[in-house]
Amino acid sequence: MVTKIRGIIPMMGRLAAVPALLMLFAAALPIGDANAAPSAADEWTGNDSYRIDFVGRDGPNGTDHYRATLDWGASFFAIGAETIPLLPAEQSVNMVMDGYRATFPGRPLEDIQPGDSFDFYVPMGTVVATEWRIRGAITEYRSLRGDDLVTYTNPNYPIKHRLTRPEDTGKTEVLVNLEVEPEPEELAQALYGRDDPNFSPDYLQLRRAKEILDKQTQVATINTTRAHIDDFLEIRDSGKASGQTEDGLQVYWFESNGTAMPIFRVDDGIGDETDPSLFPSPSRVYYYKDGVVRTYQRSKDTTMLSGRQPNTEEWAKVYGEWGQMESPPTRWEVGQPEQDAQADELKQLGITVLRFQPKEPPKGNFLTQALDALLGLMKRESDQGSDQESPSE
Repeated sequence: MVTKIRGIIPMMGRLAAVPALLMLFAAALPIGDANAAPSAADEWTGNDSYRIDFVGRDGPNGTDHYRATLDWGASFFAIGAETIPLLPAEQSVNMVMDGYRATFPGRPLEDIQPGDSFDFYVPMGTVVATEWRIRGAITEYRSLRGDDLVTYTNPNYPIKHRLTRPEDTGKTEVLVNLEVEPEPEELAQALYGRDDPNFSPDYLQLRRAKEILDKQTQVATINTTRAHIDDFLEIRDSGKASGQTEDGLQVYWFESNGTAMPIFRVDDGIGDETDPSLFPSPSRVYYYKDGVVRTYQRSKDTTMLSGRQPNTEEWAKVYGEWGQMESPPTRWEVGQPEQDAQADELKQLGITVLRFQPKEPPKGNFLTQALDALLGLMKRESDQGSDQESPSE
């Protein structure tokens, strides 16, 4: 004989019944491991009293379609509150009960039976997960669609959750906890640190955190394919520190013969500094294998043409000693400001990125080449004559 799970509260309309139903099913029936003691790290758990399957994105008005199958000990509260973590419990339970009513019209909600199966619908993109793991104040969920969700239960933490969609795993949506009014440094560490307490945000990450707080942005999208926005910090660890320039910039040498690393040297004066007003000018110089040189300089130093002249002598020496090129460049064109998105962001911090293209060697006619050769020969003879002269008595 099939045993039915019966309640004692009559139906009095959807809104009136929900609080009572929540208390009934929460008190009378187990809702699974979510109320148990935290599991060991990396141990995923769930609730065996029900099963949920993702059917497709074919529900009415573009909603996501799921199917629930009940077992012993199942409850609407468990299905709604446990598996739909980003919606209020009352809303999620109502959506589950709506699906049950549509499948079993006229049957009382307290008459659910093991083996019952019904469809329910949630707004498109709603996270529905039947597996989770708890690590202190952090709970991770794996949704049935492939979403990765991390929620933070500490009410004072700068963010509430981070959500990565299966359609674009390189980006994460982060819900900012604006109620706690975090400091920019604290928010930047939480946004970009990926729960690493030792992470130090760079100056661009700090700028974006300040902008989020100034604009009171609730949801921020973070690029998770890199640890830093500052492009040099992404490659710094693969370089070898090789002393300093005369201006005090740290030299990094990148030993690579492949095309994957187009840079062979960077002179860096930024390091881990996050205050752009303290950057030297130039604050960074990139040397590329194709002869291009890029510099970070204070914008006010580059407004005049004189501020965009190449440092020919020093750069030619770098390419001659470090470039490992058959024909290293010896001259460069006037620097041109870059116009991409990162250059625009740097400009807002008072930094201009200049790109210097190598200048082709002069190509004269036969007469010019002959004259250059003659002048070179005369200079060599003059130098030899000076070396052979005896010092005066």
